[in-house]
Amino acid sequence: MGHGGIIDNPVLAEMAKSYNKSVAQLCIRYIVQLGLIVLPKSSNPDHIKSNGEVDFVISDKDMETLKKIELAKDKNKNKLFFDENMDNF
Repeated sequence: MGHGGIIDNPVLAEMAKSYNKSVAQLCIRYIVQLGLIVLPKSSNPDHIKSNGEVDFVISDKDMETLKKIELAKDKNKNKLFFDENMDNF
């Protein structure tokens, strides 16, 4: 899915806000809508609970936007997403 500064990405923050969800929830839902299995990691009970609250649908337009977000080339920097073929993973 993503790691690091992904939570601070302004495009994702604005999109998540439009769904009244967190960036983490948006990212989890994106992966679910690609038909993949999500294994979010957290030790915080509140985060664990919110990770399961992804009962919304990302619009086709927003899914296309998410698929086109620029990927960081360095794995230690804000790698965002992979596509449904895992070509960018």
